[in-house]
Amino acid sequence: MRFKTVAFLLIVFTAAISLQSALSQDDAPQYDMQKMMEIHQKVTTPGPAHKLLEAFLGEWKSTSKVWLGGPASPEVEIETGVSVGSWLMEGRWVQIETRGEEVKNPMLAPFMPTHTFAIIGYDNAKKKYVYTHVANKSTDMMRSVGIPERDGSAIVFYGELDEPMMGEYDKPVKATYRLSPDKIVLDIYDLGMGEKNNRVIETTLTRIQK
Repeated sequence: MRFKTVAFLLIVFTAAISLQSALSQDDAPQYDMQKMMEIHQKVTTPGPAHKLLEAFLGEWKSTSKVWLGGPASPEVEIETGVSVGSWLMEGRWVQIETRGEEVKNPMLAPFMPTHTFAIIGYDNAKKKYVYTHVANKSTDMMRSVGIPERDGSAIVFYGELDEPMMGEYDKPVKATYRLSPDKIVLDIYDLGMGEKNNRVIETTLTRIQK
């Protein structure tokens, strides 16, 4: 009797496993491999949006200034240097290396000279520009995403900024790159200051050579 009970339970258990397996196969998503490969090709192939990255290529003289209290406060020129834009991966990712050479404000000497790397690309899947920035005077990595102006004259990025000395973290900021053949102007806006008078940093890149 006991043997029959055990045998019956084994049969029921085996049937349940088989049924579950069959249901799992029926419920499994069906993939169209050809369509998947077409999507893969589309999102991994550089397109027209990547052409805009060519504007950053070349050697530039950089000049940076700040408004510690917003544009209504006095302008303070902080540093000049040289920036070099080159392909990190041709047609996909551009890198901009900037080395500060002359500190304009002695008060800011402990924070200078700067040595920074920025990497900019375009994510076909998200349909947005992506930006990463690191510097020798910090341990954080800034990231932001951006969209171009309709005429291709600028890219507007949105991200977050930490200011530990002020006890402020994850501050919303906007960074606008205004592009022209021989000049790039980067304006950074502290959105936490309100909608107006919130520009805090301006860096101008003037072309030295392509």
